[in-house]
Amino acid sequence: MIKSAKKTKEHKTSIYLQNCLSTLIMNDIQQLIANKIHEIAFTKVAIETELINSGILSSILVVDLATALEEEFDLQIPFNEITIENFSNLLLIEKFINDKR
Repeated sequence: MIKSAKKTKEHKTSIYLQNCLSTLIMNDIQQLIANKIHEIAFTKVAIETELINSGILSSILVVDLATALEEEFDLQIPFNEITIENFSNLLLIEKFINDKR
């Protein structure tokens, strides 16, 4: 049982460290999106930060972000694609942008 408890603790520590690293390490696109959000909402965000349901981005700010991303990445984002499914966090926004390219 001691070995099992030790392995469980090591596994939990490993998961915790992975989560910390994912919060700290952003790729260039994620960092650019985070910077745009900071410019618009005056809030620093991590990769997994919930943007809409948390109130960081209101509906108006999501549209502002979409407009900024259109300009930055030379995209057209139809209004009907500005959804919670596409704009809830940095990872979803990044996936959305990559899919549009």
